[in-house]
Amino acid sequence: MADSTRAQKLDLVLQHIRNVPDFPSKGIMFKDICPILKEPKALAAVIDLFEEHVRQNHPHTELIVA
Repeated sequence: MADSTRAQKLDLVLQHIRNVPDFPSKGIMFKDICPILKEPKALAAVIDLFEEHVRQNHPHTELIVA
């Protein structure tokens, strides 16, 4: 995957992560990923980025199942 494509996918994913300050306690910034699950393009980007990471860092992996 080209760096520009990777950056675009990462940007799309980051746009769909919701920050919830002070949850579950003061001083904690909770990262809610549920909006990613509601947006098919963002979810596809996460899957693509995950696959790329696994293939680069674990070249003997034959199959990814989720």
